[in-house]
Amino acid sequence: MKIEMRTRLDDFDLPCEIMKKIAEVLRYAAKAEAVPSAFCVTVGFTDDARIRIFNRKFRGIDRATDVLSFPMTGGKRDWAETKQYVLPGIGAVFLGDILISLEHCESQALCYGHSFQREICFLALHGFLHLLGYDHGEEAERLVMEAKTEAYLDALGVIR
Repeated sequence: MKIEMRTRLDDFDLPCEIMKKIAEVLRYAAKAEAVPSAFCVTVGFTDDARIRIFNRKFRGIDRATDVLSFPMTGGKRDWAETKQYVLPGIGAVFLGDILISLEHCESQALCYGHSFQREICFLALHGFLHLLGYDHGEEAERLVMEAKTEAYLDALGVIR
């Protein structure tokens, strides 16, 4: 799976080791979830002011948030027909976009008492699982999503 990362902040660059760890986490989860390699995911980084605009526009919630996901495939998790996701002459198909507020990430890392790297990997993975169709609106869904998140992060040593 191809992963593109972009920052929407001119004055902030994520350290290379954090970018690599995010990519490692997402690739690990993609493999565990049997996501075909034909997919591409974009991870964008922004601030609270900009993510608030997206949250208001797409969710009708006028406040900043930590992470937003924009699925392009409808959250399909049955990848049996992999070939349909490779466009001849074009290649990979976008699974979707993940947008993370670095301000929220930093404050949540402090609040939860763990590293910025752990929090940003958590948020990227959380957004990725949403792209795959997982949700946490109901308790049973939340437990599944939470278990997968912790298992994938623990497997890669991204612990609290």
